Amino acid sequence: MEAWKADGWALESVGVRGWEYRAGTDQVAAPVGTNGVVPNRRGEIWRPKTLGPGTFSLGMWLTGADRAAAEAQFRLLLQAVVRPHRLVKIERTRADGTTIECYAEYAGQIAPTVISQRGIKAQIDFKVPSGVWTGQTLSSVSTVAGGALPQTLSLPGLAASTAAIEDSKFTIYGPITSPIVVDRTDGVDGELFKYDTVIASGGTLTVDCKTWDVTGGGGHVVNQAKVLPAGRRMLTIPAPRPGVNPSVQLRGTGGGAATRLALEAYPTFAC
Repeated sequence: MEAWKADGWALESVGVRGWEYRAGTDQVAAPVGTNGVVPNRRGEIWRPKTLGPGTFSLGMWLTGADRAAAEAQFRLLLQAVVRPHRLVKIERTRADGTTIECYAEYAGQIAPTVISQRGIKAQIDFKVPSGVWTGQTLSSVSTVAGGALPQTLSLPGLAASTAAIEDSKFTIYGPITSPIVVDRTDGVDGELFKYDTVIASGGTLTVDCKTWDVTGGGGHVVNQAKVLPAGRRMLTIPAPRPGVNPSVQLRGTGGGAATRLALEAYPTFAC
């Protein structure tokens, strides 16, 4: 059964609140970006795109024993979703029982319609600045430690993604010299980042692609000047083709018994 929450508060309550319809929740945000146009050359030069902001609407009904009780339910709903000072976490439990979430703001006016002395209807429009939803199950995986390089890491926990994953967290365990982490989801080299120095045995380098934070562990002191992303972000993992797991690869030299790559990420959905 499909259900909705705002900051953990159930928008539905048996007999007093429920959603009557939803619009745009299965709508994929439009791509953002433009192709290049060169004089005297036919067509356009294609450039990669990203997803723009998304929108969706919920049509809610509210009832009570009398008009005052119905209006009280409407005010409760406003307390849950009208938070102009910050984004609201919206959770949607889909028909298959999985739950996805996004951070949204209410957009536009909320104009309730009184349908009886005990009933109110209202449409709430939401904007999703990130343009995507995420799953709630963290995928945490690692390659098998060892000195042989490269090491390829398959990501089955992200295989259901329908949008690019931009908030992965990578940890490289030394020893390794000049490590490179490369996306291999499409079977060819995609975005990558490199760390052009040595991580000694026992040391670690953690790269948070969401915040761009780069930290060291096990006594390793990060040389920020040696952290070199080669894409628009630190590293983006695209949504895989049907039946394919996303994957990344650790490259470098000087590996040892403890060398490995670990990743943490949530699946990401276009709707």
